[in-house]
Amino acid sequence: MDRDEMIPAKPLAAGRGGVDLGRLSVEELARGFCTLGNPIRLGILLAVGGSEFCVTQLVQRFDVTQGAVSQHLRRLRKDGLVVTRRAHKNVYYRLNEAAMRALLLDGLRQLAEPQACRAAGRSAARRDGGGGG
Repeated sequence: MDRDEMIPAKPLAAGRGGVDLGRLSVEELARGFCTLGNPIRLGILLAVGGSEFCVTQLVQRFDVTQGAVSQHLRRLRKDGLVVTRRAHKNVYYRLNEAAMRALLLDGLRQLAEPQACRAAGRSAARRDGGGGG
């Protein structure tokens, strides 16, 4: 079985014994969880989950450069996990609760299907140069 068969580009629908992933494909879930796997990005998401922050506030909170925070925010925004609001010269970031909920719920549905988890693990191991299970 090649990689294209293991990670469908289209959203998966529930079939016989399958798990309904809603609107996200396995590839989109993997990208979302990869985004969450970075400690600074995860910290930013946790921070903006409670209130809005601008880049300057996040720089102070995480003690990293403005460029680093901006890069992380760009990734979070590209993946749809944060939304922005412009006020004068500042851009404020907050959690996109709907996208985060979809990512987590669809991810949990995916994890509930052992066969899908094994296939995703084998695919990841091959991409990372490791063995497969």
